[in-house]
Amino acid sequence: MSVDAAERLIKWLQIFSGCRFVGHLSSQQELNTAVIQCPDDATPSEIGDFFNLCSENGEAGVAVFPDIQDFRELAALLNSFVKDPAWKLELGGNGPEGGTLVALNFQTPEGKWSSTMGLAPLLSMPQTRRAPYVAIAAWPGKQTLSTGDEVGFIDMPTKHLDDDERSELVRESSENVETYLGADPDEAPWRDVAFCLNGEVAKRLKP
Repeated sequence: MSVDAAERLIKWLQIFSGCRFVGHLSSQQELNTAVIQCPDDATPSEIGDFFNLCSENGEAGVAVFPDIQDFRELAALLNSFVKDPAWKLELGGNGPEGGTLVALNFQTPEGKWSSTMGLAPLLSMPQTRRAPYVAIAAWPGKQTLSTGDEVGFIDMPTKHLDDDERSELVRESSENVETYLGADPDEAPWRDVAFCLNGEVAKRLKP
């Protein structure tokens, strides 16, 4: 992936993700995110090694798959995670406008399950996840605010925000998600969902 493509994806996260918290974490002020280009035949182990390195470095990670061009290739990628114990692929219910919700979780070095954020240039994806490339983003580091056996971007430390400013960004993010998706993020599984795929794609998945 060219530098221009990497910069384009980071810029998309800053402006279009709908999550002001993720947007801030992707900003030049806070940028602590590693981006890697993956071939479409990258193995789950290789992708997991990247996220483990991100965990060691205290970074979020974004694995980008610029060669994946259609839903068949995306389904093949998602199915590849099924047999790797460090990954967990699950099908959920239906999105508010149809489509099947798909969760993809990664087990961090601490044994927590990181809920990944999927991105894809597919119309079935919600507006806040309809990025120029297929990508899998995650915070694989330490748990700071989440509870139980889960971690997510909310656990990612910030360099230039105090607790009140951090809480305000999280609140604004929730409001934006509700506006864009027409659903309260606390009452719908958007935080735990990687992809929203149409029926033809979902039928190809074998979790």
